[in-house]
Amino acid sequence: MSDLHKGGTLKPPSPGLEHVDVINEDLNEITQQDRLSRARFSSASDVKTDVENWLNGQGVISTKPD
Repeated sequence: MSDLHKGGTLKPPSPGLEHVDVINEDLNEITQQDRLSRARFSSASDVKTDVENWLNGQGVISTKPD
């Protein structure tokens, strides 16, 4: 398992490899979309909870007021 998956941090990319971050973001988005498309939910509440958790992880919404 990589350091990133263990909650670690990665070193800054070497010069010329900045595009790797963009590729990693794209792969993460594809992985999340695939996970949601394969998910089976038992209720609408489960769907709402899973989507809220995913959005919170994307920095799109927050449950805490500003």
